[in-house]
Amino acid sequence: MRAEALSLFRQLHRAAGLMPTSNRAAFVRAKVRHEYEAHRGELEADRVRFLLRVGETQLDNIKSQAEHLSALFADPNLHARE
Repeated sequence: MRAEALSLFRQLHRAAGLMPTSNRAAFVRAKVRHEYEAHRGELEADRVRFLLRVGETQLDNIKSQAEHLSALFADPNLHARE
């Protein structure tokens, strides 16, 4: 499960780079690092499996948010004034 956790960490870290701004990418990377460090010593197998599933859900959320925000930021009318 350790290899799976490290793989998921890398995927989350890469997905953060999809965010449309460097500030948002840095925030997501810091959050990923914090969560990984907070649960690094977890030894209970059921808890580790649960945390991995939570991480996979978060990976999907990050990718979805990055896609949505990138489209939003690409809209030339985003900051248009009337």
